[in-house]
Amino acid sequence: MRNLLALGILVAAGTLASADEETIKDAAAGTPEATVAAALKAALAGDFEAYVQLLPAEKRTDEQRASVERYEWARFKRQAAGYVKSKDPLTFVIVRREPKGEDAVKLFIKDHKVEGRMPVPVQLKKDGNTWLIVANAL
Repeated sequence: MRNLLALGILVAAGTLASADEETIKDAAAGTPEATVAAALKAALAGDFEAYVQLLPAEKRTDEQRASVERYEWARFKRQAAGYVKSKDPLTFVIVRREPKGEDAVKLFIKDHKVEGRMPVPVQLKKDGNTWLIVANAL
């Protein structure tokens, strides 16, 4: 009985999540979605320098860059294609968004490669007119 209840909860949660999904295609400039799209394009192209430009200044120091490249970038570059629904135009799906005030948001991105995988978060903050990636689990 407990297993059946747990299964019912998981199915209901999956149904609710899919109702809120946003398919992002041609993200408008100056939006968090455009920053995620630029990050995905950089990862697909293997362009670390383009990715670094999407990070806040404190992550661009020599020490931080080395750490980002070794861990975050290596994983992201390897897995990025799974978050892309279509390459032309670049399209991805946001399953959930959690605003953190007016200048920060956490977006949960759908993995199209691994069936049933929980959506993966990327956290962004606004710096002037630019949205930057402060935490990337993609």
